[in-house]
Amino acid sequence: MAKDMKGRSKKSGIVLKIFLPIIAIFVTLMAIEICAQLINLARGSKFRKENISKFYEYDPLLGWKNKPGVAGKFAMPDFVSEVKINSKGLRDREYPYERNNKPRIAVLGDSFTWGYGVNEPDTFCKVLEHEYFHDNVEVLIAGIPGYGTDQQLLFYEKEIHKYKPDIVILAIDTSKIYDVNYRSEAYGYPKPRFIITKDGLLELTNVPVPRKFENRGADILLKEYLNYYLTYSEVLRFLKDRLSSISYLTNSFIKYKVRSGKIDLNLTKRLIMRLKRDVEADGAKFIIVMIPSLGDLNRGESNFLFQEMFAFFREQKIISILPFDNFLKAAKNQNRYIKGDIHFNEHGHHLMASSIYQYFKANNLLSQPSY
Repeated sequence: MAKDMKGRSKKSGIVLKIFLPIIAIFVTLMAIEICAQLINLARGSKFRKENISKFYEYDPLLGWKNKPGVAGKFAMPDFVSEVKINSKGLRDREYPYERNNKPRIAVLGDSFTWGYGVNEPDTFCKVLEHEYFHDNVEVLIAGIPGYGTDQQLLFYEKEIHKYKPDIVILAIDTSKIYDVNYRSEAYGYPKPRFIITKDGLLELTNVPVPRKFENRGADILLKEYLNYYLTYSEVLRFLKDRLSSISYLTNSFIKYKVRSGKIDLNLTKRLIMRLKRDVEADGAKFIIVMIPSLGDLNRGESNFLFQEMFAFFREQKIISILPFDNFLKAAKNQNRYIKGDIHFNEHGHHLMASSIYQYFKANNLLSQPSY
């Protein structure tokens, strides 16, 4: 008995000697990563403040919007892009509200659509317009950084409907559909918020939006850091590559939160259906494009939230484009995202434009194509 215990103790000691150094190495690597990424976030904070004051302004309905008529360099620690806002507040060339004989597409969205980190000609809207439609179709960049589905809806109702588009595309970043839509602030700034009343109606609150921009609280900064770390951690990516169950557990956790009501998608679905009704009442087609998440691509599968919304679009007969597989195939050959960031680089924008164009061609979405 004593011999057995002594043998087990000896084996335990050997196991500890083997694994303790490995654990210590991982803890050290993670500590180094955390410090390096916190420094990067601090560096980026200064640039973000300068960009916000230069290119955006307060809006009592929307919270913020592009500042009309400004132009300059949008600088971050790892990239510089040229940004020009037209007289009507779009990051685009001048378009009159009046129509010419060309088909017109308006693309609602957030910073992905706006073209964060790339020059205007490299945004997927402009690649679509110039390289695929050969300037025979107008494609308006109607995205504003940080906008949730609620602000995109209000932006359409306030401004974009005036352009009388033939097609309205809503480019959805899945992180917005269960988070930003449910808050009266985002990224430290006040915004409008819809609620569902007891009668089941959408009611707009927090308007006029408070003019005072709030300081970014510790919870916002922590959340931003965690999202950044979970996406870009090389240590975690190394572990994920070797522990396939982590991907399964991540997806299962999202599934649990949706089905238990901890993530409520009902408000987002209502906002999308109202936008669809608005667009169709104006005589246009309504299409949704889902933005592939870098985190999902790293895992090699779309998350449950993504799948849940896509099932809803099918149920509601909403035309929806899902470029996830195209990005997954391309990821093996070329990086499609800005280094150290979640946004597309120019290669990602070109792939997104290609994915949309191929869907348009296959389904003849412009009734009289002139491209």
